[in-house]
Amino acid sequence: MKLSSLPRRPLWWLNLPSVMLLTLLQRTPLLKLAVPTGVVTHLSPISSILRSAFTSVASLGVVHALAGATELATTSPSPLTTTVGATVQVGFAITGTVSAADRWTTGGSVPPGLTFSGGENTPLILSGKPTVAGTFNFTVQGNDAIGGDTQVYTYTIIVTGGTPDVAPTVSAQPTAQSTAVGGSVTLSVTAAGTPTPTYQWYRNGRVVTGATSATLSLTNVQPANAGVYSVVATNAAGSVTSTAVPVSVSTTDLFVGTAFSDPAWRSLQHPNGNLYTQILLTGAAATVTADAGKVTRISFIDLQDDIIQLEFSGPGSMTITLDNPSGPALPTKYNQAVEYMRGHPTVLIQGAGANTFFSAFSVGSLTAVNQALFKGDVTYDGHADLARLAIQSPTGEFGGLFMGNGAFSDTSGVTGVYAPGVTVRGNIRINDIRAFDTALPVLVFGATPNAENGLRINGGDLEQANAKAIELRGVNKVIMGNGTDSHGRAEAAQINKAKFETSGSDVTTSVVVNPPSP
Repeated sequence: MKLSSLPRRPLWWLNLPSVMLLTLLQRTPLLKLAVPTGVVTHLSPISSILRSAFTSVASLGVVHALAGATELATTSPSPLTTTVGATVQVGFAITGTVSAADRWTTGGSVPPGLTFSGGENTPLILSGKPTVAGTFNFTVQGNDAIGGDTQVYTYTIIVTGGTPDVAPTVSAQPTAQSTAVGGSVTLSVTAAGTPTPTYQWYRNGRVVTGATSATLSLTNVQPANAGVYSVVATNAAGSVTSTAVPVSVSTTDLFVGTAFSDPAWRSLQHPNGNLYTQILLTGAAATVTADAGKVTRISFIDLQDDIIQLEFSGPGSMTITLDNPSGPALPTKYNQAVEYMRGHPTVLIQGAGANTFFSAFSVGSLTAVNQALFKGDVTYDGHADLARLAIQSPTGEFGGLFMGNGAFSDTSGVTGVYAPGVTVRGNIRINDIRAFDTALPVLVFGATPNAENGLRINGGDLEQANAKAIELRGVNKVIMGNGTDSHGRAEAAQINKAKFETSGSDVTTSVVVNPPSP
């Protein structure tokens, strides 16, 4: 590592105790203080050493002064011997007949892992942990506008072999889990690194309190425990995040968790000819199933205050969990005397098959039968806003996703559709994905054999607020198509603004089909 000159800065103001101490020490032939003590006290963590080393004649025994009328005082004599990975902190100051150094010039090389700090009207500090063994010689020179420059001093650090810090790596990833309601699941990870890493588990990108070991055991699992889990292994050299894995619950009942369904809602005839079972979410989480030949619909309000309908049919169970839940309460944007839960949903589908289908949409003038629901003075978002959708299938198959009105977003965890190893036999329709802060946008599948239609983005542009690439797997074509919100407002096909990556490789140009120019 090459060293550079630290910039000049005006001298610090001296407080009265500092001036008195300077005066006292300058009457002592043995020492001229390099800097005011008031400045030194602000340095950390070596500040306590420097205070004792550079501001008291009685402490000169711990200061190493190199030869010369003007001398370099150090908190450790040269040569300094240390080992790879050990903590090093060395302070430098000028004593003798030259005035205090208000900046420093350095040269030569220091061990990789060590850096200089301070040095502007303060002692110069070299600190860090060396990562490479060897003998390293560097020079320091005190520079002062009034008293002139000191001679060039050479300092040596000998770094012997040791165990360098090594960032964690994951050798065994956690695996997706599913259990019946009330059952147990265990997630585990194997990570190596030096020093031994610590762990923190996350659910939907949020910290799982107390989950700080390589194994996470969940007992009496309920719908509220379902989610997409990951673990971060951390040590002094860095951190690594495991693969995200869904943890879902199943039931044979119509629903479990905090929900309500009137018996009269078990077979509702829709104008489109389908039979529906209506369920109202009354708490933060519930798991539902669908009767044969029927569609189960569960309702809540998203963070944009739109009433949202999630529809599920075919084999398996669907779990909805809300982040930032509130309610139940009357809707603020609708003329309806029904109390809804409000929140940002994560949806998990477990036990799916080739005949399992999912759709999500917001209630608008285009999608509702009862037009009296809507207020004339209200602006509606017109989209179903979700955090993520995760799909698990024992057969590796799924029927189709119809979310042309559904948009994904979140600030942490994965956001988008996460169905690793699952082949979608039918259509995939999504409005948009938007990742903020640390969230990772994903469109992950096993395969999309419907190559002609591919994955269609209806009216969205896929621009990522955090500039991260969308992790894309199992998709050979992304079509930027037209869309319509739930109030019938047309959304023209957009030019793609996302970067797509598959296992770190940019595949954007090979998969994206942009709309034709007007």
